[in-house]
Amino acid sequence: EKIKNKLSSLITAELPRLKYKCYNELIAALVLDDPDLRYEWIQKQNMFPLIGDSPEKMDVMDAVNAAMKAWKEYIHRVGKKTEFGCGYAKRDGFHRFFCILK
Repeated sequence: EKIKNKLSSLITAELPRLKYKCYNELIAALVLDDPDLRYEWIQKQNMFPLIGDSPEKMDVMDAVNAAMKAWKEYIHRVGKKTEFGCGYAKRDGFHRFFCILK
């Protein structure tokens, strides 16, 4: 919950028009479980993905900030997207973040 709130606040600070929707969080979580969905299904649904990985040894909040720093150059290219949701997993030695904007 703390991670989701941090991601949400950083994204809405960049694009205040975006509203967090829990169903997008569910989609993001499904993508984290099946990475092949990232490039096929997400693109077909006209969703804009934000993907971030940081080493597990990094503090998770520092990893969130690093992901947002990497996303800043892309987040303003999302066009008229109005909503988003994010998923997080600690897997394979990494903090993995996946957000979708639609």
